[in-house]
Amino acid sequence: MKMIKSKKSKIEELNRKINLANIYKKRLVNFKEDLNYRYNQGLITSKKYDSELNKPLKGRNLDEWLNYYNNYIKNNEEKILSSKNNFSINKKVLTLMLIY
Repeated sequence: MKMIKSKKSKIEELNRKINLANIYKKRLVNFKEDLNYRYNQGLITSKKYDSELNKPLKGRNLDEWLNYYNNYIKNNEEKILSSKNNFSINKKVLTLMLIY
């Protein structure tokens, strides 16, 4: 039973990480859309647009962060799938052990 709770809490933690990454990713997407809008409306110059778009954020530019979050989300989704598959296998083994 303890193993089941541990698996569930691991999956819940991975889901929290995915949700948080999606929030950060959405903020970046909104920033990029706002930047595009301001540029297309003539509110900022192409120099300002390029500067803002490529401004390093903790050593990465906007597109690098978007790629980072996409990969981070994908990796955590794969961990959830793997954990669920392992849980299913463990459950079947336990059932077989109880039968015999």
